[in-house]
Amino acid sequence: MFDAILLGAAIALGLISIPIVYRMIVGPTIIDRAVALDMLVVQVVMGLALYSAWTGTSFAVIPALALTATAFIGTLALARFVARADVPERKEGVE
Repeated sequence: MFDAILLGAAIALGLISIPIVYRMIVGPTIIDRAVALDMLVVQVVMGLALYSAWTGTSFAVIPALALTATAFIGTLALARFVARADVPERKEGVE
């Protein structure tokens, strides 16, 4: 029974990743693509968790945590980049 639930969850993860990849490719802005990339990272971490549950080992826990931390740092860097791009240039001598 537990294997059937894990198989259903794996199939659902696979089907949900299709619109995510579509948004990564077609997304009109860099923000859309970044959000889709974050969603794909969540999908991969969930897949690693399913793998750990399926095999009964904790092998994939460390890579999942490392991937999560890397994605978080990347998201912060992108947010900072976008925030700086939105600020207009300041002209010298104008208050």
